[in-house]
Amino acid sequence: MEAATISAVFTAAASSTYWKLVNGSEWITEVSHGGYTYYVELRKSDEPVQAEITGRLGYGGTEFLSVAATWGQTFPIVEAALNATRVH
Repeated sequence: MEAATISAVFTAAASSTYWKLVNGSEWITEVSHGGYTYYVELRKSDEPVQAEITGRLGYGGTEFLSVAATWGQTFPIVEAALNATRVH
């Protein structure tokens, strides 16, 4: 993946207002960019874990990926997930 695409996907995830809990340990949001739907995941862990692009869906089907965010990209994504899932 190109660096510009990776940055755009993580930036969009940092403003996502919809997150879903999967398997009781992963928070996932979907980001549309460049004709694809990207899946950005935050995993629950005892150790700090960076956000990750785990796949993308396009015309050819699903492609599984493993692209880790930097810590600078991860922190706003965590904030977005917390804000989206917080009970108001």
